[in-house]
Amino acid sequence: MSSTNSFKKVLCAVALPLLVLLPGCMEKKAKVEVVVEPLRPGVVDMTKVLKNHGDWDRLDRLDKKLEEIQKRMGETSGKSLQELGADQAKRMAEAHKKAQAELQAELKSVEASLERQKADTQRQFQKAIEDARANAGRLAAAKPSQSAAALTGDMVMLRDRQLSSRRLALQKKATENINREKDRLDAELFAYENQISKENQQQRLNIQLKLQLEGSEEDKKSLQDELSAITEEESRLKNAKKAEIGEQLRALSDREFANVEREVEAYKAQLNKDIMKQVGGVSDSSLQDKARQIESSLASKQKSLEAEMASAGAEANRRLNAKKAEIEKRLANLEKSLRKEMEQSREMLIASDMEKLEQLKKEYASVESDRSKLYDSMVSDVEKIVLRISGEKGVNAVFLTYVSNISAVDLTESVADALKKEKK
Repeated sequence: MSSTNSFKKVLCAVALPLLVLLPGCMEKKAKVEVVVEPLRPGVVDMTKVLKNHGDWDRLDRLDKKLEEIQKRMGETSGKSLQELGADQAKRMAEAHKKAQAELQAELKSVEASLERQKADTQRQFQKAIEDARANAGRLAAAKPSQSAAALTGDMVMLRDRQLSSRRLALQKKATENINREKDRLDAELFAYENQISKENQQQRLNIQLKLQLEGSEEDKKSLQDELSAITEEESRLKNAKKAEIGEQLRALSDREFANVEREVEAYKAQLNKDIMKQVGGVSDSSLQDKARQIESSLASKQKSLEAEMASAGAEANRRLNAKKAEIEKRLANLEKSLRKEMEQSREMLIASDMEKLEQLKKEYASVESDRSKLYDSMVSDVEKIVLRISGEKGVNAVFLTYVSNISAVDLTESVADALKKEKK
C-alpha cells in the first residue's frame, strides 16, 4: 500500500476531524470568560502536508516494509511442499534424461557389436568362396583331357563367385533397409514412451500433492488406485507399442530376405543357362556331381553364417529389451521413493511453513506498531503548527479531513511551508 493511501485510511479513522480554538484557553486565569465568536473555519489537506514532514521518507519505508512482509506471507503458505514437488519433478526429468542417454549408449554398443559380427561373417564367407574355387580348380585339373568338363568347372567357379557377390550385395542392401527401419522404429518407440511418461507426470504429481492434504482414508485409497491405474495403463500402452514394432520388424526381415533368395535363384538359373550354352550341352555326370557338392558345401556354410547373424541380432534385441526393462524398473522405484519422501516430509514441511508465518506475523506487528507511533508523532507535529498558524490567520476551527472546501480558509500551503522550514 502507498503512503498516501495509508494516510487517507488512517485519517478517516482518527478522532481529529475538527480543532476548535478558543481565545483565552492557553492562559491560566482565576476567572475564565467564555466569549462566543462567529465560526471562522479553516481546512488542512493532511495528505499533502505530511509529505513535507521530516519523517515522511521513514514512514514511506515502513509502509513498503509492511507490503514486503505481506507478500512474503502470501508466498510462504504451502511453499515448502510446492518446492519439494518441483524438486521431485526436476529429479524425475533428470532421471528420464539420464535413462535416454543410457539407452542410446547401449544402442550404439549393440550396433557396433553387430557391425563386427557382420564383418567377421563376410570374412568367413569370402574364405568359403575361395575354398570352393580351389576345389573347383582341382576338379578341373583332374580331367585335363576333357575340355568340356574343365570348361564347365571353370564356369561353375565363375558362376559361384558371381552368385556369392550378388548374394552379399543383396543381403547388405536388405540388412541396411532393415537397420534403417529398426532405427526409425526404435526412435518412434522411445519418443512414444517418453511422451506417455511426460503426459502423465504432471497428473502423478498432482495426485501425490493431493495425497499430502488432509482427507479421509477412502479419498486417499481412491487417489492411490488412480495412481496405480495410470502406471498400469502406461505399461499396457508401452508393451503394445513394443509388440507392434517387433512384428513390423519381423515382417520386414522376412520380406527382405525372401526377396534376396528369389533374386539369387533367378540369377543362378540364368547363369546355369549361360554355361550350358557355352559348353554346347556337354555334361559329365561325375564332374557335375562334384560341382554340386562344392555348391552344396558353400550353400551350407552360407546358411550357417546367416544363422549366426540372426542369433547375433536376437541377442542385440535381448540386450536392448533388458536395458529398457532395467531403466523402467529404476524409474518406477524412483517414483515410488519420491512418493514416500513426500509423505514422510509432509508434516515437517507444514510445521516449517507455519513457523515461518508466525515469525512473519510478529515482524509485521512490530513494523505496524512502529509505523503507527511514527504517524501519530507526525500528526502531533502538524497539529502544533496548525494551532499556531490558525491564530495568525484568525481561524478558530480547523478541519483536518473534509470532502470539499466551500468557504473555509485553506491553511495547507502555510502549514506545509512551516514543515519545510522545520525539516531544514
